[in-house]
Amino acid sequence: MPRSYYPSEYFENPYIDKPIEVIYEEYQQYTGEFLPDESMEFFHRIDFMVALPPLFYEGRFLKGLMLSQSIESINRLFPQAAEIFVTMAHTMSPSYSCSPSADALLTLYENLHRNKWFKKQYPYLKDKAYIPLQDADFLSEYVFPLCQQKRDLDLICVTRLHDLKNIPFLATVLKTYREKYPQKKIYLTLVVGKSFDINLTGLSEHEQSQFKAFETILEHPNDYIRFVPKADFWRELADLYSRSKICVLPTLIEGKNRSLQEAMLCNTPILCNFEYNQYIRGETPIVPEGAGLYAVFDPEVWADKIHYILNHPEEFEPRRKYLEVSGRRNFLNIALDRLPYYEENLPGYVKGGNHCENMWLDLAIQDNYQSSLHEFLHGLRSGHSLMRTPEIIDRAIHQYARASRQERRYNQIATFHFPYGEHAEALRTQLVMNRQAIEMEAHYWDLVLSTRETRNLESIVERFTHEGAAKIFPGDLLRHIRTKRSKLKVLDVGCGPVSRLVHGVYRDLIHLTAIDSMANSYRNLLQKYNLPVPHYLLSVFAEEATQVMGENLFDVVWCRNTHHQALSPTVFFEELVKIAKPGGVIIVETDNPGYASGFYNPGMPFHQYALDPAKRLMWESDASEQGRVCLSEHLPVDLLFADSREDGESKWLKLVWRKNTPSLPPGRRPGFLA
Repeated sequence: MPRSYYPSEYFENPYIDKPIEVIYEEYQQYTGEFLPDESMEFFHRIDFMVALPPLFYEGRFLKGLMLSQSIESINRLFPQAAEIFVTMAHTMSPSYSCSPSADALLTLYENLHRNKWFKKQYPYLKDKAYIPLQDADFLSEYVFPLCQQKRDLDLICVTRLHDLKNIPFLATVLKTYREKYPQKKIYLTLVVGKSFDINLTGLSEHEQSQFKAFETILEHPNDYIRFVPKADFWRELADLYSRSKICVLPTLIEGKNRSLQEAMLCNTPILCNFEYNQYIRGETPIVPEGAGLYAVFDPEVWADKIHYILNHPEEFEPRRKYLEVSGRRNFLNIALDRLPYYEENLPGYVKGGNHCENMWLDLAIQDNYQSSLHEFLHGLRSGHSLMRTPEIIDRAIHQYARASRQERRYNQIATFHFPYGEHAEALRTQLVMNRQAIEMEAHYWDLVLSTRETRNLESIVERFTHEGAAKIFPGDLLRHIRTKRSKLKVLDVGCGPVSRLVHGVYRDLIHLTAIDSMANSYRNLLQKYNLPVPHYLLSVFAEEATQVMGENLFDVVWCRNTHHQALSPTVFFEELVKIAKPGGVIIVETDNPGYASGFYNPGMPFHQYALDPAKRLMWESDASEQGRVCLSEHLPVDLLFADSREDGESKWLKLVWRKNTPSLPPGRRPGFLA
C-alpha cells in the first residue's frame, strides 16, 4: 500500500499541467490508512464506525455495515468481524483505500473516469463496490448540533498548521480584505487543534514555520487572528461554529474536510476554493447550492466573496441545504444501494428507495437493540458511533455479535485480543529491521503464485485442489484425528500462503487456524491471483500467539520449517506449548535444505536446532558447545517422539510433545501414533 506523500506543488498551485492519469497517480501516493505492520504507536488510532448494526429477526440474519480507515488492522486483530459486518474502507486523504479485504471502497466523489483508472492500476481491487462517500458524510446532524448562539465571530477556520492546509494564503486574504474594506475590520478565529504558548512551545519546527509565515505577511497577526489551540469537539467546537458568520477553508488538496460539514450542520455558510480537489472530484460539488460560495484561488476574489456573505446572510441556509444531499440518512441510502449484499439479503429492499423507512430494519433494530432505526442511526440511543483502540472495538464487536444472536458465529475459533504483551514492541521493531527481507519474501511468493517461478510451484498450487491437498496431508495427524470423536482445533504456525493441512478443512475433519507474520501479504497475493483462502489466515508472530489469541486453545499445534526463522527461539517454543490445550499435541518438523543451500532469505533470522542424546531440543545459538541452549528442559511437556538425521546440507528433525495434563501424573498419558 502506498505510504509516501503528495508533491508539494499541489499545495499552492491550482494549475497542474500534467496528464490526468499522472495526477491520479500522484494523489494516490498517500492513503493515510493505519496498517497492521506499522509501529505500535499508531494502533491506539484504529477506528471502527458502525452505520448499521448486525441484525437477527424473523429467523433471518443480516450483516451490519461498518467503515474504517483501519480495515486491514481490524481484519488481522478481529478476523471473525467480517462474519457479522460488511466492511467499507476509507482514507483521510483524497486517495482511494488499497484494502484488499474490505467489501467496499469509499471514493469520496462520484468520478467514473477515476474509478476506471484505479481498477486498471489495481486489478485485484476491481471487483470491490465503489461508493462515493467518506467518513465526513456520516456526521450526525443530531449529535453534532446547531447551538443557539449570537453570531459574534466573523470567520472561523479549523485546521492543522501544515503547509498542505495553505494557511498563509488565508493571511494574505485577511490583509487584502482590510485594505479593500477598511470600514469593517474582520477577525479570523483559527482553531489549530494543538496546545502551544506565546513562545510557540508545543509546536513542531514545521508548525512554527507556518505560524511565522503569519508574522511575515501580517506583521502583527494578533490584529487579524484569534488563535484557539484546542476546542472540545462536542461542546466548544460546535459553539464556535454557531457563533461564526463564515467558515473558510483555503486548502487546494485533501480529503472531504470535516470542518465544512461541521460548519454547515451549525448553519454557518462556507467558503472554499473553486479548485479544491478539482482533479479528482469530477462533477461533484463541494458547496451545496445555498450553503455558501466558491472563490477562485485569488486573495482579492476571496475578499469580495467574504464581503458578500457577511452582507447577505439571509441568502444562505447551510444546514437545510446540506441535509438535503448529505447526513446519515443519505449516507445509509447511498451505501445500501451500492452494496449487492443488501439488495440480495435485506427484506423489503427497494433499489433507489428510502431505506430509512424500511419496516423490517426498524423492527429488527427494536428487537435486537431496543432502539428505533432513527435513534440508532443518529446515535441518540447507541452512544458515539466512532470507536477507537483495539480493546474498545473488541468489546463492541462481541456486544454486537451477542445482540444479533451471532455469538457462536463470532467465536468459532477463539476470542482475539490486541497484543500488548511484553514481547510485542520488540517484535514490531524486528519487523521494521527485516522489512527489506520481508519484501523479498513477498516478491518470491508473487512469482510462485503467478506461475512465473517453477521452483516449489507444484507443492504450493496443488494445495488448492482436494486431490493435491490429500497427498501432502500428514499421515500421523490423520491417524490422530481418527482417534477423536469430535473435530480437532488445529493451529498451523508459519503456514505460508496456504496451509499443508488444508485437506482437513476440505474434508471437514478439523477446525484450522493458520498464522504467519506475513499473512497480510499472502492474503493480498491470493486475492490478486484469484486463489481462495480456505482457512483462517491471521497475521500473527508465533512469539505473540497467546497475546493475540489466548492460552489452552488447540488440540494440535503444528509447526513445519518455521522455527528456523523465529525472532526469539525461547519465546517461540514457550508459546507453542502455552497455546496448546492440556493434553494437546505439539508437532515440530524440519525436512528441507539448510541455510547453506540458499533456501532461506538471508535477510531473515536463521537458527540451527539439534537433539541431544536425551532427545532434548537444543538451540545452537553459535558454533561452540557453550552456545547450545536447551529449549525443552523446563517446558511442561512429555516427549512422545523425537528423531533427527543429517544428509549433507539437508537436515531432518521431528519432535512430538504432549502438553502436561494436570490431572494425570507424568508417564501416564495416552499414546500418540507418530
